[in-house]
Amino acid sequence: MKRILFYKILIIATVIASCKKIDLPDPVDGPIVFSAAVQVNGTAKKWEAGVDDYYMFSEFQRDNYDVYEFSGRFQQENCAGQCGEILTIRIRDLKQTTGVFSGVGDALRVDGNYGFYSLVGGDTIWSVAIDTVGYRVTFDAGESEFATGAGAYTWDFGDSSTTALLDPVVEHTYGPSIMDRQVGLTVSSNNQLCSGSIVRTVNPATSNPINQDCGLTLQVDSTNLDTTLTIMALPVGAPPFLYSWNDGSTSQSVEVFSPSGQVSASVTLTDATGCTASAGLATLYVPGIMPAVCIARFDYESRPDTVHTVGFEIVPGDSLQFSGVTIEYTDAEGRFYSSGLLVQPPSSYFEILKVEDYDLNEKGQKTKKLTVRFACDLWDTAGGKIVFKEGEAVIAVAYP
Repeated sequence: MKRILFYKILIIATVIASCKKIDLPDPVDGPIVFSAAVQVNGTAKKWEAGVDDYYMFSEFQRDNYDVYEFSGRFQQENCAGQCGEILTIRIRDLKQTTGVFSGVGDALRVDGNYGFYSLVGGDTIWSVAIDTVGYRVTFDAGESEFATGAGAYTWDFGDSSTTALLDPVVEHTYGPSIMDRQVGLTVSSNNQLCSGSIVRTVNPATSNPINQDCGLTLQVDSTNLDTTLTIMALPVGAPPFLYSWNDGSTSQSVEVFSPSGQVSASVTLTDATGCTASAGLATLYVPGIMPAVCIARFDYESRPDTVHTVGFEIVPGDSLQFSGVTIEYTDAEGRFYSSGLLVQPPSSYFEILKVEDYDLNEKGQKTKKLTVRFACDLWDTAGGKIVFKEGEAVIAVAYP
């Protein structure tokens, strides 16, 4: 028997729109193009456009959230009195459109991720605020030198906090203010023969290795030890350097004339960028003998101390739910069922297997031909449920 192919594409361009009957062209001979088949509570159902007065209507609408929805519907056209079953498949866009429609290609695709729209679910819109409440700075004085072995480390963190430790590594937390701190370190040998100190400019909001800002260490010259102790500053930073010693000298080194006994020297360095650092040395001097030298060095690493504040908003009812799918069914007795009235079980699915450009409809609107498969639960407003399994369909949808 020759079957007649007949389809109609109807566009709905507003949220609340009614379907208006459009004059149909003469029937065209040919194979069935649009059809749907599904197991409804275990009973096989099938709809074909062009058979038993069924037609394929395609529609679109844009909701109050500026999300387009594209749909295809199997429905009888010229039924008198009580009409037959109706099957509708609706697919939401994957974005909001507040201006000119940019195309349907991303919304209708074979590899799309489609879930089922739910009136009770709504969209959960998450927001995460990350606030920096301070900075945790790890100071490492492991490169300091003790000529006589182990020693102690005394820290001044530049915010009125101090600590003395035997471990060269310490962590200190600063507040959220981004400002320079003058951090001081004094190292001393356990036998008290020497000590060394350094003061560096540290910004807790940055992590600068020691060779990326200014600093200095002190070195004792081994020549002329019988009569003189020469202490030299070894700078790090941007030259030229300015030196200011505790005795008023401004050269890179100073000579300490002293008989046997405790001697000390300190110097402040300023480099070409204005960065400053200080260092000091104290040791026991015996003429002719190289003194024990303690040299203070430290590096540091900073990381933000943050607080994450998580918030969310539930958009009720017709929420965004991008790429959400709704399947609607009206049975032969006129009872209406929808997949969107409750939340779907994990076994539900919706897939687009094929997307093709199709003919313009009677109003000159563009359409897509979709091949889909699906399974889901549907409910009526009284809570009654039917189960769709092994659903397959070829439908047409219209778009702007």
